[in-house]
Amino acid sequence: MLFRFTLILLLSLNTYIVLSAQLAAKPADNDPTTIVLGLTGFAPYSTIDEETGQCFGSGFDITQTLLLSDNFKVKPFCAAPARVYRSIEEGKIDLTVNIKSTNALKDKVSFTQIPFDKLKLNLYSKNEQSSSKTVASIRGYDYEGQRRKMEEQGYKFVDVPNADNATNLFLNGRTSHLLSYENPYIHFLNQLDSETRTSYEQIVQIEYLTSVPTHYAISKSSPHHDSLVVAFNRIDEKALADQHYINQVIATIHP
Repeated sequence: MLFRFTLILLLSLNTYIVLSAQLAAKPADNDPTTIVLGLTGFAPYSTIDEETGQCFGSGFDITQTLLLSDNFKVKPFCAAPARVYRSIEEGKIDLTVNIKSTNALKDKVSFTQIPFDKLKLNLYSKNEQSSSKTVASIRGYDYEGQRRKMEEQGYKFVDVPNADNATNLFLNGRTSHLLSYENPYIHFLNQLDSETRTSYEQIVQIEYLTSVPTHYAISKSSPHHDSLVVAFNRIDEKALADQHYINQVIATIHP
């Protein structure tokens, strides 16, 4: 009798443990779906804290706000362009922001209709002209075809991992030119003391080259691809109605 009671007790306990584990593994219906937003080092949209390694920036904040209504939680990820592109292809990154002409993303993503933002691309040079034609740039960036055009004109590119590295290389005299989008260049200068910033501004010439629209790019390998397409179609409609870029729609979607 005791043996039978013990056996029943053990079986009941085992059933309880199995059911408890299953319930614990099953997410609540209202739990947000986590998506990975992968960006390259492109301040102010994405920056890596050198001390903590934490990835942050307005690009992540904007995206999280935009997707609140669709119950998505945004997980930030920052890396060099080549790694971001590879992770997009593998579905390890669900979403990124880029220009539509990026060859590494061709046929691997679904772009949003309305631009996230529009970037100004400039060529920065020192006032004291020299025969040097070295250009600081970000590895993996085509710059809307400008890299190829300049290479055909005899320019030699010095590639580094991110915009801050490229700007630092140029301002410290390691290259004679810098090919950069305006936002990260201004962000870099804003981190300097006023005297240093003024001294750089006085010796740098800026040549405007072109404006480039950026878009959200949804990985076709992401398990959340279809859900994200639906979410961004709604956001696109709102942006189109208000004649805004996507990053300007936040106040109207979540006042």
